[in-house]
Amino acid sequence: MPRSVDVLVIGGGAAGLSAAHALHAQGIAAVVLEGRPRLGGRIFTHREPGVALPIELGAEFVHGAVPDTLRIADDAGLLLCEVAGEWWRAVEGALHREPDVESIAGQVLGRLDPERTPDRSYEAFLREILREDPSLAAAAQRATRYVEGFEGADPARVGERWLALAVEASRRDHQDRQFRFAAGYDGIVRALAESIPADAVHLSTVVHEIEWHRGRVSARAGTDCFEGRAAIVTVPLAVLAATPDGTPGPITFRPELDGPTRRALAGLAMGSAARLVLGFGEPFWETLRSRDGGANADALGFLSTDDPHFPIWWTTYPLRAPLLTAWAGGPRAATLARLDPAALRDQALAALSRAVGIPRSRIERLVRGAWSHDWEHDPLSRGAYSYGIVGGVGAPAVLNRPIDDTLFLAGEHTDPDGRTGTVHGAIASGRRAAEAVRRALGAG
Repeated sequence: MPRSVDVLVIGGGAAGLSAAHALHAQGIAAVVLEGRPRLGGRIFTHREPGVALPIELGAEFVHGAVPDTLRIADDAGLLLCEVAGEWWRAVEGALHREPDVESIAGQVLGRLDPERTPDRSYEAFLREILREDPSLAAAAQRATRYVEGFEGADPARVGERWLALAVEASRRDHQDRQFRFAAGYDGIVRALAESIPADAVHLSTVVHEIEWHRGRVSARAGTDCFEGRAAIVTVPLAVLAATPDGTPGPITFRPELDGPTRRALAGLAMGSAARLVLGFGEPFWETLRSRDGGANADALGFLSTDDPHFPIWWTTYPLRAPLLTAWAGGPRAATLARLDPAALRDQALAALSRAVGIPRSRIERLVRGAWSHDWEHDPLSRGAYSYGIVGGVGAPAVLNRPIDDTLFLAGEHTDPDGRTGTVHGAIASGRRAAEAVRRALGAG
């Protein structure tokens, strides 16, 4: 017997929980159908006995002074720690302080044209500006590191116009300031879920088919069937969109999503990110010194390297814990995703040894644990987060359009303001979708 409510929310990540939270606050009955045995989606906080801080295997940073996230944190009494510390660079085992990374990269990223017609890839944009001004080569290297590492994007595919919008959103959101949840990012998951009745949340419920017509939706998950007057679909882009070979995503829609929606989905791509958190017996990096011996790294926040596998590392500073995170984004992350956990750990330790000039055997003796999650091959994510390809700058705005006042899409990939790939973008999208549903149902 199908279970019937006003609204079906497909996906229990930040967008889905934000939508369900808003709907219940307005007295609109909604159920959350989540495929995982936990809520949070790509927010995935792991707690390890004996480790002082939570280990983030998904989202870690609050990118900027963003009201959507900070308001929830304030209401729930969640402690945020502002990210601080020095940025260092490793070259052939020698360390030195990195100059202002953002301002250097900005020499290139500031030239992106948000109105460029026809649109082109970041790679094509970069070739042209380097041809015009070869002195920008060093800045271009740092800008590319940002495109791959922060946006998770392939420089050959990401569109100049989309990237310009994302860079402007970063500036507008004051992303020179970043924060961590001291007790774990999953605190915001609990805060959003708190107001949703327990019997309205269905975990381990993988929706594989959505049948719909105006004013009625049926969602099937195995032998279970749920019915509603509308559905907010918040699953990640790669779970919703067609795969590169043209086959549909894991969710079958009957009837199929309309042409404009499918074309908009094709204007976005799922980026790649590889993360490995290493735990040590002690924060040995605090004893490292700069190349000239004039400074030590006791306030190390981030470390950039030229390693082909893991070019970025960070500590928990200003909180002190013996944890180091290895990070790669873009095409190199997709390559790392082919490795099993043991090989990934091996790759990271080799990269760290080369970066800091300490023998691998010595670092190995200090290791107490290694933690990662393969988002690339996780069937409920199929990648890290989205970005716009050439010609795709307007795709999120199309995805925000209600489909026959019955299907509503939400999630970080639907944010029209350049905040794709962020938790605050996902939260805002869920609230927007809930408001659109309220209007469509004539509630309130």
